Amino acid sequence: MPDETVPPVPEVDYQKRLRPRTYAVAVYVVGLFVLMQLVALGLAFWFRQNVTIEKVGPALSEEVVAIVTPVEEPPVTEPPIRKPESSPLDARPEGRLSVAPGGAVDQQVAQLNEDARLFRRNGDFSMAEVALRQALDLKPNDLLTLTNYAMLEEARGERRAAFARWSQVIETAPEGDPTIRLARERAVLLEEALRLEADARRREEALLEGIDRRITVADVRVEPDPLPEFPLEIRRDFLLKSANRSIPVDASKLRVQVFVYDQIDGRRLEPAKIEAKFLSGQPDFNRPEGETLRTIYTASPDEPERKYYGYIVRVFYDNQLQYQRAEPRSLLELFSGR
Repeated sequence: MPDETVPPVPEVDYQKRLRPRTYAVAVYVVGLFVLMQLVALGLAFWFRQNVTIEKVGPALSEEVVAIVTPVEEPPVTEPPIRKPESSPLDARPEGRLSVAPGGAVDQQVAQLNEDARLFRRNGDFSMAEVALRQALDLKPNDLLTLTNYAMLEEARGERRAAFARWSQVIETAPEGDPTIRLARERAVLLEEALRLEADARRREEALLEGIDRRITVADVRVEPDPLPEFPLEIRRDFLLKSANRSIPVDASKLRVQVFVYDQIDGRRLEPAKIEAKFLSGQPDFNRPEGETLRTIYTASPDEPERKYYGYIVRVFYDNQLQYQRAEPRSLLELFSGR
């Protein structure tokens, strides 16, 4: 019998036949074009939300030298007790004084001053003050203690208190004592710095008076607090908020300057590099909680001649100054008119 098996009919891809190669290429090109348009729109939106952050400050005039010259260690009229290399002072837990009650008063006072000096250099200003107060209780008007107290006030930014302490040193020191010269130099510098701060404060109030402010800095947080004398890293968080909730803030019109300065060889100031960014990728200043700008300063261990000095932050909206702050405040004097 003849083989009546019918051969299978091959399947035909009608969809493929209806879409020739040129059609498929055209579809891919159109899809790629649409994708590029979406990416462009996304980038445009991102740039509209992006805030201009300036992080490297301009070089400053040499006129700053007379204002920022650091205080040197005071001459020691009573040599401190030499401690063994394994002194408990070097590893004092929870801030502990190394001096024990009893013994000669002069030796206790000298040791307390040494403790205060180390506490101050480590940024433990409260324990430094405890040591100095104990030293003054043992020996009122002690010249070395008063000098260290003045240096402590300068270290924690209390310039008026420091000026008063240096004035006390001048009144207490006998004529011809080398400490008088140091105290007079510091008093002159502090008096000038206080004058500049007062002038800067008046100019700032006049500058911002009557401005329709759109943005402001509601809070500034710093770590560590207080700052040690030689900080290795400083983190500051600036909380920016809308100054008028009824008027939307356009982030593209916002410009923030955060400039940090190091002191070189105890004389001139030089801009320091920092990291600065908003914690949210696309800051929205119309939110009630505001937006946080985080800055991180890191010291240069390979450049021992550099020492942290201070910072200035200024906020502009549509090229109009909205807010400014500096530590020390005398830095505002150097930026007047810039």
